[in-house]
Amino acid sequence: MKTTLRLFGALLITAIVVGAALAINALRNKDIEDWRRNLRGMTFILSEHTGQTVFAAQQVLNTLSERIQQAHIQDEADFRAKLSTPEVYQLLHDKIQGMPQLDVATLVAANGDNINFSRSYPVSGINLAERDYFKAHRNNPELGDYISTSVRNKGNGKWTFYVTRRVNNAQGQFMGLILVGLSVEAITGIYDRVVESFGEGAGITLFRSDRTALARSPRQDEVIGRISQSGPAHNVLTGKASGENVILSNAPRFTTGEPELRLTAVQQVERYPLAVAVIVPESIFLADWRRTAWMIGGVGLISIAFVVAGIGGLTRSMTRREQTEENLRLSETKFHTMLDWAIDWEYWIREDQSIHYMTPSAKAFTGYSVTDFVRDPHLLETVIHHEDLERWQQHTQQAHHHRHHPRDHHRDHPMGEALDLRIVHRDGSLRWVSHLDRPVYGAQGDYLGRRVTMRDITERKASETEIRQLAYYDPLTHLPNRRLFMDRLRHALIASARNQSYGALMLLDLDHFKKLNDTQGHDVGDRLLIEVGRRLALSVREADTVSRLGGDEFAVMIDGLDADETVAARQTEQVAEKIHATLHQPYNLSVRSDIQPDHRSSASIGVALFSGENVSIETLIKQADVALYQAKDAGRSAIRFFNPAMQAAINTRIAMELALRQALKDGEFRIHYQPQVDAQGHVIGAEALIRWDHPVQGLLLPDTFIPLAEETGLIIDIGQWVLDNVCAQLKLWQDDPAHRCARIAVNVSARQFHQPDFVDRVRRSLASSGANPQGLKLELTETIVVERIDEVVQRMEQLHLLGVTFSLDDFGIGYSSLSYLKRLPLDEIKIDQTFVRDVMDDSNDAAIVQAILAMSTSLGLRVIAEGVENTAQRDFLKEHGCQGYQGHLYSRPVPIADWSDADFA
Repeated sequence: MKTTLRLFGALLITAIVVGAALAINALRNKDIEDWRRNLRGMTFILSEHTGQTVFAAQQVLNTLSERIQQAHIQDEADFRAKLSTPEVYQLLHDKIQGMPQLDVATLVAANGDNINFSRSYPVSGINLAERDYFKAHRNNPELGDYISTSVRNKGNGKWTFYVTRRVNNAQGQFMGLILVGLSVEAITGIYDRVVESFGEGAGITLFRSDRTALARSPRQDEVIGRISQSGPAHNVLTGKASGENVILSNAPRFTTGEPELRLTAVQQVERYPLAVAVIVPESIFLADWRRTAWMIGGVGLISIAFVVAGIGGLTRSMTRREQTEENLRLSETKFHTMLDWAIDWEYWIREDQSIHYMTPSAKAFTGYSVTDFVRDPHLLETVIHHEDLERWQQHTQQAHHHRHHPRDHHRDHPMGEALDLRIVHRDGSLRWVSHLDRPVYGAQGDYLGRRVTMRDITERKASETEIRQLAYYDPLTHLPNRRLFMDRLRHALIASARNQSYGALMLLDLDHFKKLNDTQGHDVGDRLLIEVGRRLALSVREADTVSRLGGDEFAVMIDGLDADETVAARQTEQVAEKIHATLHQPYNLSVRSDIQPDHRSSASIGVALFSGENVSIETLIKQADVALYQAKDAGRSAIRFFNPAMQAAINTRIAMELALRQALKDGEFRIHYQPQVDAQGHVIGAEALIRWDHPVQGLLLPDTFIPLAEETGLIIDIGQWVLDNVCAQLKLWQDDPAHRCARIAVNVSARQFHQPDFVDRVRRSLASSGANPQGLKLELTETIVVERIDEVVQRMEQLHLLGVTFSLDDFGIGYSSLSYLKRLPLDEIKIDQTFVRDVMDDSNDAAIVQAILAMSTSLGLRVIAEGVENTAQRDFLKEHGCQGYQGHLYSRPVPIADWSDADFA
């Protein structure tokens, strides 16, 4: 009998040890598999976020490439001249602004010189010829877009890697590069939050496809730039991992070189040569398992101790059976006591749905006690969130289905499958749990019910939600970002084709937003953007989409409009008017809520209708963008719809712009001179007036092409050409005794005058021609002088020191303020021809002319009246003290070859 008892005890101890070992090993495998699944999802989300960041950089590259293509670069000098201007700097600055993940946009010349970048203007002397991306593009014309290694930014010293693009001229010659820098600090900010949620020892590395590390969290500067030569990340990136992207390995760690058991998940970034690697050591992914293993081991040891004690007691005396049974009951009590300390919520439910056992942690999870569940087992259903109830019921039914097939269950589903769902606490709060349900069998294979484990995963779910929010939503306004908006617009086009209905795309720009940002700071600008996003969302239906595309640019997509285009346009106009009125309401941009709203803002809105997939997304956006610019040209705070006539006007404008560029290149511009005479009729000078000798349309007057030249910036080159030719002609006159005292007046545009190097340009023109500066007179309009008046006065004084004189053109039709007349170092005023024309017939015009003449005399300024066409006008002007005259009474503008002093004496 004793031998039998000892043998039975040995078998029982062996069963406990084997069972505990199998359970511990199965739990370990389950935890590892759970972490594999979590890491797959996490690396996918991080790769999507990284891809979105690179996509934003490529959008900036596309915009800059279009601008450079429009510039028609001829050679390197042309590249430097056209792309180192303040206007290009402003474009670079505006494209980067509002995108914290983009650090800088830069233009680099063919020798590596940084000629313009978004952080400041002008550029300090920085040469980037030694950078890997510069060498790669210079040596390989077919390279395409290239992602560089991470380097210390020469502008601010921070880690940055660049998305770069080569720029060629029309002949395919290398002109330079466009760079958009991605801030490693901004990218790893998201990585840091994920690593922090995992715990100490976890790490995330961003690799290039050649296994070069670009960014690392936690930050380790010595890792950046290193190439992974071995390990799981190396195997996945080189294709040696047999398709598995989450690997359990015991290999040297990339950052330290020390061997360590860890899980490594690697996810390639879609469309880009990048990969995100997440490393979690065993101290994290096996932490819960270790705690459970110790618990099971402790319970097993206690059980073995009591078995030994029980068997020993039986061998000494069968009369002590009662004591042994008491010891066994005590062992069970201690077993339950150990489980009662478990963090997870565990319970065993019998086949009749009654509760056999439940851990006290049920109270922390649900707010209900174990007694509540024992009294009413159906309470389990009430704590499941109503949206997850059906999935929970299906999950429990699967475990119940295996009650008659214990062997199959143990073979195919040793630990069951986890289900993520929400439970509702008694106080109404929600908690995410991982629900694991598996059947329990007795020693004879009979079904004893189900054992359920619920593990709290609320923090993990919160981290996943935050990362998804960062990947698809604007972090400032929480509206969909460009990536999500483009996806929804694509679906809207498909739905429009299927439903035979119209939709509408609106692009919005806030008027004068840059001025608000520059004067009151970016924090105030951000508050305006947040409020605009909120108002836009409230102005449309829940099914419509509002997005912030970047900076102060928003987009609204409306679908499900009428099938008739006219009705759909009227519906869209009503929505646009509602948005326009809502955005025009005053804003409170203070941090205090008790202050009355006092800031006014408005928006320009461009609208394009769509029906089906007859136009691409890119074309639709361009159409809305064209309408937006028409709204801005209309004075801002306006709504404009795209139509084919608008596109035709744009095509005509583009053709005119190309013809203007060619005219400058082919020398089609001409200068005509109109004499200016004194009271005795003697020629005292001339005004230089430009004409375009068009090969098809003939001689064109300035009002047909100068406005377009102003808008495109060509006025700078055209104005310089006029200035150079006038100075050359002035030198010829100064060498001729008959014209030595004559002056030539040149009109200067606002854009030309406000160039940073305008004074130097005038100096160079005078120096190269050898003309005396006292013979040059620059005519400025009132529009020039009232903008940035301090800068205007400073430049006029610099040119005055050279001897150049100034005339205020078209006086009387603009602002005509005595305050700026007193400040400006003027020499002359020109009375506009609109007053001269009716001076004999309109008493108001006569009074204005007399007032101008009297004022000019008191200020010591000369006066020239333009547009003098008859002797009556001349006599009136002469009688009231006018010193100079210009008009058809004396001569029309003529080429210098037709100039004759005898005709005007």
